[in-house]
Amino acid sequence: MSSSADISKPLLSPKSSILSKKNMIILLVIISILLICGGVYYWKYMRQPEGYADSDNSDKPLFKLYYADWCGWSKKFLPEWDKLEEDSIKDKVVLQKYECTAEDNKQICEDANIQGFPSMKYYKDSSDKDGVEYDGERTSEAISKWINDKL
Repeated sequence: MSSSADISKPLLSPKSSILSKKNMIILLVIISILLICGGVYYWKYMRQPEGYADSDNSDKPLFKLYYADWCGWSKKFLPEWDKLEEDSIKDKVVLQKYECTAEDNKQICEDANIQGFPSMKYYKDSSDKDGVEYDGERTSEAISKWINDKL
């Protein structure tokens, strides 16, 4: 019996591969460009120290949190700070937080004369260098009330 089909040839053979050498080079160039652009964007815009304030908010009062990631009191307080950031008070003041053990923030915390964690200070504007230290109850409600009293 003779067959008309040759067994040595595949039944379906693609004419060209999607992953040809030319397509691979184009794909690698596109990926390289995206990685470079992403790196530049991160370096320029995202690598700001925590608490970085936009210049258009400079006319508002500032309320700053200074904390340490190793401090148990700071860890306990951070959920209250998160509530404060969701509160309507954020429309009246600029809320900033600084992790004082981060290299970018060490000088900021030294300049603010921070002695313990967590510490909070109210600054009437960006030119106020000393600020008023908050020493009240560590709840978002108490802090919000205290800030409203300062305004």
